[in-house]
Amino acid sequence: MDKIIADKIICTTDGGTRWYLVHWKGKPESDNTWLDREDVQRLDPDALEQYESSGDIHSTGASFPHPEELMRTSEHPRY
Repeated sequence: MDKIIADKIICTTDGGTRWYLVHWKGKPESDNTWLDREDVQRLDPDALEQYESSGDIHSTGASFPHPEELMRTSEHPRY
């Protein structure tokens, strides 16, 4: 693993999970991979700590709105 490029939160009904976009040493960008926090922690805990402690996090945000947010918008009917 070379470095963490970005992160995103995958929303689920029971909360959310943060995923990290990882660039691999000596590999092209097309080989970048999304990994969950547990895998990144296992592979390179120092890179994860550095990424999370930096003020320049490149979060892509949540991939899906939280279900409660969907219920608050007029675009989505309540069921």
